[in-house]
Amino acid sequence: MFKGLIKLDTLDLNQNLIRNIAPGTFDSLTSLSVLTLSGNKISNLRNGAFANLSNLQTLVLSGNEMENIESGVFNNLTSLKYLFLGYNKIHKLDLVMFKGLTRLNLLDLCYNMIRNIPPGIFDPLTSLSLLKLQHNPLTCDCNILLFVNALKKNFPQLDVFGEYNPSCHFPVEMREKSLKELTENDFHCTPPDVTVVPENKTVSVGEELQLSCKAVGDPEPLITWAKDDIYLELGQRVQVFQNNTLIISKVERTDGGQYKCVASNYLGRKSFEAMVNVNVKYDSFKDTVQHHSFQTWQNCDYCCIKLP
Repeated sequence: MFKGLIKLDTLDLNQNLIRNIAPGTFDSLTSLSVLTLSGNKISNLRNGAFANLSNLQTLVLSGNEMENIESGVFNNLTSLKYLFLGYNKIHKLDLVMFKGLTRLNLLDLCYNMIRNIPPGIFDPLTSLSLLKLQHNPLTCDCNILLFVNALKKNFPQLDVFGEYNPSCHFPVEMREKSLKELTENDFHCTPPDVTVVPENKTVSVGEELQLSCKAVGDPEPLITWAKDDIYLELGQRVQVFQNNTLIISKVERTDGGQYKCVASNYLGRKSFEAMVNVNVKYDSFKDTVQHHSFQTWQNCDYCCIKLP
């Protein structure tokens, strides 16, 4: 549709019935500086939707039906100064959603369904002067406090909320309290405390290994697993479930070693270790010996080997 419009500066698609933006839609608009897509029916944004728009300075996506934004959608918009995402249904902010937007001056997220602010999500926005977060059902907890303190530290001479003062929605006793007024005295933030520790185990090759680890703290601790001091790479055979239990299916001999459960939040970290021993099943060992002996007997002209 836009092929050949390489000098186009402004594109206004406001108040249409656009539902999706296919990756590569605006690829040829390399000079575009203003893109308006407000008042449409867009429900999600996929990676590549704004590819090649490195000169874009203003992106307006207000008044759509967006719930999900894929990680990295905005990361190539290195010239972006104004990003409008208000009046949508966004309920989750990805930790790297705004990575690379070092020139962003205004970020509008008002009137969405955002409840939690991941710590550090706005750290890349070194040029930010106005952040609109009002009218979101924000949960005020230790993570929100960390976010507010980070804003004060990163922008000591600037009120990035301006006149748009966001407030707590949860818990009920803090409803309508301004984020600007939050202090350590409003919470009981605590470092991690591991309540279920992994136990030493012995398993056989081919069996399933389960190691449990639970922790409490505020903010809720992040639990990770390591083996022999190297963080585990998860995959089809090695998985960590929602309750933080580590499960390794079809155990191999190399799965033996020292496992460590690490619980951490911004107030500290705590870890516990467990030793896992892997036994080789007798039948597997016997089959290996028999196979080896048979091969040796086949290749030996002067050997007498009696197979069991």
